[in-house]
Amino acid sequence: MRYVVVTVADGEAGVFNKKLSAEAFEKFKVKSSKLPAHITLKAPFETEEPIEVLEEAIEKYIKDKPHGSTTHGGNGIPTPEPVPHDEHL
Repeated sequence: MRYVVVTVADGEAGVFNKKLSAEAFEKFKVKSSKLPAHITLKAPFETEEPIEVLEEAIEKYIKDKPHGSTTHGGNGIPTPEPVPHDEHL
C-alpha cells in the first residue's frame, strides 16, 4: 500500500486556508484542492505492512513526547504564545 503521513491544520489555520483557497479559486479560476490544509511529515512511501502497524508505531512514538504549538506571523491569524518544544522531531 502507498501511504503519506501528515498533520492537519485545523482551527483558525484551517479556516484561513479555506478562505484563502476560495479567494484563489475565484480570482485565478484554478481548481480547489480537496485536501485540507496540512504539513507533510513523511513523503509518500510504499509498504506491505497493514495500516495498523503504522498507526501503532506513530502512537508509540508520540505517547511520551511533549505537545506544543507552532506559530507563524504575517498571515492575519492571531498568533498565540508559542509553547517551547523540548525535543525536535
